[in-house]
Formats: sequence, C-alpha cells, structure tokens
Amino acid sequence: MSVLTRRWSWLLVMVMLLGLGAVSPPAAGAQTDTVTQTVEEEDDDSEFPWGLLGLLGLLGLIPRRRREVHVRETVTPPPPPRRDTYEPPPPRV
Repeated sequence: MSVLTRRWSWLLVMVMLLGLGAVSPPAAGAQTDTVTQTVEEEDDDSEFPWGLLGLLGLLGLIPRRRREVHVRETVTPPPPPRRDTYEPPPPRV
C-alpha cells in the first residue's frame, strides 16, 4: 500500500467516523422535549400562478426545430507572384 493510498484511507475513515457521530441518535438517557404547534394557512387562490409561469419559461428554452445549416464556399484567388528584384519608382517630371 503506497503512502498516498494510506493517507486517503485515513482521511476516509475520519470522515466516516465524523459522519456517524453527526447522524447517530441521542443517548438513551437524554430527554428530548418536543413542542408541536399547528398553524393553519389561508389558501389564497387569488395569487398569480408563478409555478406555471416558470414552466412556460422553461419550455421556451427547448428548441422547436432544427436550424438549417447554410454553407457558402468561397475561393480566394492566389496571391500575386513575389518580385525578388527592386524596381525604383518612376522619375518625377
């Protein structure tokens, strides 16, 4: 077992133990008091259906049809031949 593998396995064991400690049930002798309070909410049907608006917005992201691909081939003319000699400009009159 390489050194790197030992380090990662040690780290994995520590994370697992910490996770078990965070999720484990309370001790048997501990007393827990729970108070439940029920609140009735009024059903207000006059609100705007925001969920429906969100679904319509998500539907707008779906492409309706495939876009046509337009291909235009162009041919560029070859560059002019290169002159290796120097030509002086024409004389001024």
